[in-house]
Amino acid sequence: MAFLEKIDYRFSIELTVLDSLTGDEEEIVVEISEEAVQEMKSYLCSRYDTETVFNQTGEERNKTLVMYCKDIALYHFYSISTMMPIPEVRVNRYHKAIKWLEQVSEQKINPVGLPENGFSFVKGGGNEKRVNHQQ
Repeated sequence: MAFLEKIDYRFSIELTVLDSLTGDEEEIVVEISEEAVQEMKSYLCSRYDTETVFNQTGEERNKTLVMYCKDIALYHFYSISTMMPIPEVRVNRYHKAIKWLEQVSEQKINPVGLPENGFSFVKGGGNEKRVNHQQ
């Protein structure tokens, strides 16, 4: 069973609209849903056990991840359609999802309940070198 199922989209888009975007092809729904999961994994894998997270199904899943994963997928569903322009709400929600993932990756946001992957990274950095100008 996949992390996202077609039925999961019912609260975000009318399933008849989703069918028209995909030409009623179940393979497209599966493929784009998997692509959205992979996109999320690329942001989360440095901190979290993404295999465990995205192998969860039903009520086990983190609802925030499900929401943002659907937003990413829905943006891509509209992207493949030449008949319908991407609604502004889909563009905005996609950008919000990516911003959230970036903030999680930068450790500015810490989602509750996600299993960490056990890696530990040391964050380095410092101030810019100062230059004294003599006149």
